[in-house]
Amino acid sequence: MRISIITLLFALSLSAQSSDPSGHWEGTITTPHMEVGIQTDLAKDAGGRFIGTFSNPAQNVKGLPLADVAVNGRTIQFALKTTGGGAFQGQLSADGKTIAGDFTTQGVPLPFKLTRTGAAVIEAAPKSPAIAKDLEGAWSGTLQADGQEKRIGLKLSNQSDGTSTGTVISNEGMEIPITTITQKGPSVHLDVKSVGGAYDGELKGDALTGTWTQGPFVAPIVFHRQGATSELSIGGRAPRFALPNAVDGKTVQFTPGDGRVAVVMFLCNQCPYARAFEPRIVELAKQYQARGVAFYAIDSNDEAKNPIESIAEMKARATGKEWPFPYLKDTDSAIAHAFGARVTPHVFVIDSRGALRYRGFVDDSAKPGERHETGLANALEEVLAGKTVSKESTAPFGCAITFKS
Repeated sequence: MRISIITLLFALSLSAQSSDPSGHWEGTITTPHMEVGIQTDLAKDAGGRFIGTFSNPAQNVKGLPLADVAVNGRTIQFALKTTGGGAFQGQLSADGKTIAGDFTTQGVPLPFKLTRTGAAVIEAAPKSPAIAKDLEGAWSGTLQADGQEKRIGLKLSNQSDGTSTGTVISNEGMEIPITTITQKGPSVHLDVKSVGGAYDGELKGDALTGTWTQGPFVAPIVFHRQGATSELSIGGRAPRFALPNAVDGKTVQFTPGDGRVAVVMFLCNQCPYARAFEPRIVELAKQYQARGVAFYAIDSNDEAKNPIESIAEMKARATGKEWPFPYLKDTDSAIAHAFGARVTPHVFVIDSRGALRYRGFVDDSAKPGERHETGLANALEEVLAGKTVSKESTAPFGCAITFKS
């Protein structure tokens, strides 16, 4: 009887060990065209809950956090919440050496198999030197990739031990640890080794303007502090304004609801994005002014911080480029705040009753050959036709407005 009890206990011990998926796993996902090499690390945290990471060495992806990790007997589940991601569900073999099952992405199941090769290696959350208080907090921005908008977030915070930590939040909601945060004055560098990416930007008030680089992919992105400047709501009444026209010095008034459809555009002199869109804006203005639409360009940048945004410089640019619309100076940035404008260019379409019907970018690209979405032109066509605007809001991209302090 004693031998039987010992044997049973030994068998139970082996069973518990073999059903624990903790460890480093390597294997492949089998697609119709190729096998994709992957690695996962599974372990329990201090609270006894399973956590994990995902790596794809061929694509320079290392240590992406897994979501929804669950172990139910020999059934193992976890998810990869990122572009091209999906859900894994597999069975742990009786000897605990392999996991086999399906990886389901975009509704398509693909077989995968993993082999345990050693102990799990899950790095602790990386820490960096403390950052300035004005960089702490939650930020959000939009990246243009493959003709689509990708909403990206940042969380940056100082810790009690004098260090800082941060995460990048993907379009799908995955929180990816930032490996290194480096701040030198207004310059900010973020290194995200798990995806082979990096961000370089400059902090100005409630905007962080810079460039995201990930392998050969390079794209501009402006992060805005969440809860800072809020945009005028779709359907809300547009603000009235009376501003000086840099071209002739006369005051130009805008009265929402005066019976005309209007386009209010926040532009400036020095921003390369605003300059790149100038020909397209002039083209659209001429096209729709002939149909009764009023156009107003506004510069809300603080000329004390950027002398090139002075009224004299504005006049030189507008006359030199033969702009067919007034170029107005918002000296105290009050109108930009009223509309919720954040970058240049940022455009707003107001209907004949004074209600905001569209806000966002002019087009998704200043290059005609790369243009997939015509935000402003599409909105104007639908407003003039008396229709509901099919896409009322898009994410503007450009240079952060330097607001008057």
